[in-house]
Amino acid sequence: MNDIRAKYRFVVELDIDSANRLAEMAKKRGVSKSAMVRFLVNEYYERKFK
Repeated sequence: MNDIRAKYRFVVELDIDSANRLAEMAKKRGVSKSAMVRFLVNEYYERKFK
């Protein structure tokens, strides 16, 4: 069976403190800020809808 993946584009607006925390989290994990946002959004939706 083929692995089907959906791609979504979204804009995340953060205040400066949240943006700085996000940058620190991404730096600690050694990933890009956009990858960190995707991880957090996925985690949020998994908790909310499962």
